[in-house]
Amino acid sequence: DLSLNGFNYLIQLDSNHDLADNCQYWIGEVYYANTDYRRSIKEFEKVRSFLGTNKSDDAQFKIGLCYMNLGQIDRARQEFKYLVEFYPNSEYYKRAQDYLQ
Repeated sequence: DLSLNGFNYLIQLDSNHDLADNCQYWIGEVYYANTDYRRSIKEFEKVRSFLGTNKSDDAQFKIGLCYMNLGQIDRARQEFKYLVEFYPNSEYYKRAQDYLQ
C-alpha cells in the first residue's frame, strides 16, 4: 500500500515528469506481485498514455503474462503478437516469441 500511495502521489505531483511513466509501470507491478492480474492489466495499459514513454514494451509484455496467469491463453497470445509486431527492438522480443511457440 505504501508503494502504491507513493507512486500515485508522484504521478499526481507531475504527470509530465520523465519518470511518471515508470511510476505507472510500477503500480502495475505491485498489483502483479499481489496476483491481482485484472487490476495489473488496467494499470499497465495506462503506461501507453504517457508521451514518450520508454516502458511501453515492458508493460505490453507484462499484460501478456497477466492474461497467461488468468488462463486466457488466446488473449495472452494476442498481446505477445502485438509486442513482436510493434516492438521488434524490445528486450522482451525473444521471450514473447518463445511464449508464442
